[in-house]
Amino acid sequence: MARVQIGVMALRKPNGEFLPSTPIYEDIPDTQIKPSKLTATEERQCDELTKMLVKKFKQYKDGIKK
Repeated sequence: MARVQIGVMALRKPNGEFLPSTPIYEDIPDTQIKPSKLTATEERQCDELTKMLVKKFKQYKDGIKK
């Protein structure tokens, strides 16, 4: 099993100030982790981000050529 941090949580003191934050973890079965060390969801997110960044970089490159 792998433990993946999925967020943080912080309680408040009675005066409203935050106490130190505590990480929140989720246990991921080894069967869901691919050879790339990512889950299917993480791979999909990386692919989507790559597509967006490539599109923006192309816009930037096209703007320089003008």
